[in-house]
Amino acid sequence: DQDNIPTEWDLSSGENVLWHAALGSETYGVPVVANGKLFIATNNGAGYLDRFPNTVDLGVLLCFDAKSGKFLWQHSSQKLAAGRYADWPDQGVCCSPYADGDRIWFVNNRCEVICVDSDGFHDGTNDGVRTEESDSKGEADVIWSFDMRNELGVKQLYMATCSITGVGNLIFVTTSNGVD
Repeated sequence: DQDNIPTEWDLSSGENVLWHAALGSETYGVPVVANGKLFIATNNGAGYLDRFPNTVDLGVLLCFDAKSGKFLWQHSSQKLAAGRYADWPDQGVCCSPYADGDRIWFVNNRCEVICVDSDGFHDGTNDGVRTEESDSKGEADVIWSFDMRNELGVKQLYMATCSITGVGNLIFVTTSNGVD
């Protein structure tokens, strides 16, 4: 309710706090709320998936129910083999996601543009790529991806700090090209 936005809150007592959730140890992007869900990019410091405990360094996009804060799903991106100058340790995904309808776009730590279904696998269907490592309800449902490193020769420096937005049926992405 935009007329009743709290101007004060207290995390310890919970005053004016609807919910809270653990994120990674580094979070650069801002949360985006769409379709009753909250999406935020970070690293794997919270370790929501059993197959990737928080000791596994990943870039992740987390999805929570916007009203309850319940964890819904996670997109997981392995670190680049190129090492710290392309994918600095513990930095994760630095891009704020872009939402349009039931599609969410973001650039992961590997400099790949990823489009996911906002429902993940909670809707019981695989809407795009059929090669996800897992189709459990806690996982993202990837619609498509585009690897800017391999397709465009992009060489990010330390991390992919890309921005993404859309107009009509087009998306616009910065590359984070950092070295030649």
